[in-house]
Amino acid sequence: MPAIWIALAAAWVVWYVTRSSAGTATDTIDWVLPEVYAILAFGIVAPLVLMFTGSLMIAPKIPVVEHSGNSAISAHGSGAHGNHAADHGAAPGAGHPSHH
Repeated sequence: MPAIWIALAAAWVVWYVTRSSAGTATDTIDWVLPEVYAILAFGIVAPLVLMFTGSLMIAPKIPVVEHSGNSAISAHGSGAHGNHAADHGAAPGAGHPSHH
């Protein structure tokens, strides 16, 4: 959360400095650029503050869980299942209409 407030303060400073340097120009680019510079400053300062204030550490290793061979997935086998009645031992045309 402090990174956001610091980035907002930096964006305001950039906006204020570039706004006052534009003066009283009536050209569109002169009043749009301070806003663009402020957005860019926010987008650069926030991640930098997060990077420099973050406490990085190596994550602990997660133990590997061994699955037994009796799971529901292995009980169905590794073959592909279709929606055809012939795949399940029924006569062709029984159950679902043919898609051929």
